[in-house]
Amino acid sequence: MVEKEAIEEAQSKLQSEFLQILRSRRPAQVTLTVQLAKPVANPLFQDSPPSIKEVSTTLIAFFFSISASIL
Repeated sequence: MVEKEAIEEAQSKLQSEFLQILRSRRPAQVTLTVQLAKPVANPLFQDSPPSIKEVSTTLIAFFFSISASIL
């Protein structure tokens, strides 16, 4: 029982020291800032993304074109 209490006390001390180190490395009060930004000028998808069927059809056509050029 004494050994268990000693372990718990050591854990508590280690946790306390760790938190003190973390707190000493940053300012006490972190200020929040907001930076205004412009909207994305040229997004990749201007409509909804393609469906899985459209993507798979495109990939199949691409792989056929590659295999035809290799042969």
